Amino acid sequence: MTSIAWHRGTTAFNVPARAIYSKTDSVVAWKACIDEDTAEIEYHEVEGEAVSA
Repeated sequence: MTSIAWHRGTTAFNVPARAIYSKTDSVVAWKACIDEDTAEIEYHEVEGEAVSA
């Protein structure tokens, strides 16, 4: 585990956290968006391609 990932694992969230991911956009593996060790994250799956502004 990298030192950044280890540090992240020891730091609690101070604000609500939401992760938005898509299983079909082929940009990032959707499983990489899921943090199974942090219960405070709210996950939202969306359908479709990645959109940037």
